Amino acid sequence: MEKSFAESIQLASKLRKLNNDQLKILERIDEACQELYLPEFEHYIAHKYNEQTPEILKKHGLMGLTVSPEHGGAGADSLTWALALERFGQLGLGVVTFVDVHCLLASLALEQWGSEFQKKKYLASAAKGERIMAYGLTEPEAGSEPTSLKTSYEERDGGYVLTGTNT
Repeated sequence: MEKSFAESIQLASKLRKLNNDQLKILERIDEACQELYLPEFEHYIAHKYNEQTPEILKKHGLMGLTVSPEHGGAGADSLTWALALERFGQLGLGVVTFVDVHCLLASLALEQWGSEFQKKKYLASAAKGERIMAYGLTEPEAGSEPTSLKTSYEERDGGYVLTGTNT
């Protein structure tokens, strides 16, 4: 296991004992990162997206890291997730951003706030790595700067009305 990651796990274990499930997830994360290291470095130098990232994460069962086992995921808790982001971050922003958006911003948001239909249609396949989750955060005047977004919502008739534009 990568040395500084192993040290982080030891420190976290002093705060709260990590169970076998958490340690197994962290071992899979480290294995995936070791496999991703060289291709990620090569793609970084070439200024290209590493298309192997989703497949390697899928191979190690990490595409559903934050998704509950009920929906086909690993059900990682917040401490395991924090350690995961630390390890993925050692590979650079490309990998950690991909993992964060797919697993947390999109998949976890869908699990918490999506309808049962949406969960059945999208979540299990995302957790298996058959679908890549993303989100849109753009407006004509704001680009992708979240504090400048003007879109708003209003609760109406048991639902929501969105007002704004997306680019």
